[in-house]
Amino acid sequence: MRSTLAITFLGACSSPTDTGSDARTPFIPNTQDDSGSDDTGDGRSHRVEPADASTMPFGPRGEPELGRPWVDSGAPPLPVFDCSLLPDEPTEINELEDPRGYHDVIFDTLGNLIGSDGNHLRASADSESGEIWVANVGVVQGMDWLPDGDMVTPGGDGIIRVNPEDGKDTIAAGLYAYGVTVGPDGMVYVGGTGPAVLKLDPESGDWDEFVELPSGFTSRVMEFSPDYSKMYMGVLSGGVVYAVDLDESLEPVGEPYVFATDLGASYHDGLGVDVCGNVYVNDYSTFSLWRITPGGDVTRLKQWSFHGDPGYGHGQSWGPEGSTVWRSDALYIPQPYDGNTVAEIVLEIPGRKYNNGMYEVINVDD
Repeated sequence: MRSTLAITFLGACSSPTDTGSDARTPFIPNTQDDSGSDDTGDGRSHRVEPADASTMPFGPRGEPELGRPWVDSGAPPLPVFDCSLLPDEPTEINELEDPRGYHDVIFDTLGNLIGSDGNHLRASADSESGEIWVANVGVVQGMDWLPDGDMVTPGGDGIIRVNPEDGKDTIAAGLYAYGVTVGPDGMVYVGGTGPAVLKLDPESGDWDEFVELPSGFTSRVMEFSPDYSKMYMGVLSGGVVYAVDLDESLEPVGEPYVFATDLGASYHDGLGVDVCGNVYVNDYSTFSLWRITPGGDVTRLKQWSFHGDPGYGHGQSWGPEGSTVWRSDALYIPQPYDGNTVAEIVLEIPGRKYNNGMYEVINVDD
């Protein structure tokens, strides 16, 4: 069961669909710009070429090779996204009753939505199903995939890895955190332990401080820009999103700086980045989902009510590409105050990992 709002599709970003049914249309972007919009600016290909490839063994976007496959004569054309065509607000919000998510959700390679019901991790093949994926994991927070295919998440034992065959195993005992993001170097970037974002080796469990926020701020959630030239960091309190510039080996350049302000007062519970470099932040104090352009302009996309509309969510994940049941141009947000249900928020733009990061964008808002 779901409630569906009216939807308007934009020519360069969406395909027509029947909004009178629950049927889904896969999101397939154009591979050339035929929008008629101004594309006089340089097109951009979001990809990092590390200065020292040995420091990033998994390659940008988790690819095994560091080459440029699309410049080969036989390579398929890249998807092209016109960033000027983003709608000002979500064009559709669907309440999914059967999938479960507590403080984050994530999609596996089979297209299942993975989320927690507060104890078990559950997998949903579509919006009307769900079964236990890994039992008795306990409360978990943010989620991401390690290069070997295991999930990494902060849990009651510290930072843990999870898979259906072996259950859960502790990577770093006693390291209690909230947000995790796996970088293209295979390291786990961890927030919520104090002012610093930590850099954790998932094999040894060793960790170091990666970057430290100014005094008075506690890191909570973090994500990379599409070209890995920045890391964005949401905070526990203060309503500020910080950024730090990164070099080609993913090392910080200088100190963190204020990227955007006026994003509530406490608990940034989720942070994501789309292909155009826009940053999305879930803020508890305003019960809102905010969008920040690459130039730092802030827009509220959705505000829930503390009492009448408990859909405010923690964490966020874009749907997988090529699916007939999930949308890759939508954010999936877990709703712990609404029975751990999941909301689908159609933004008409996919996340930065779309097509393994191989795409071009035009008309980026700098």
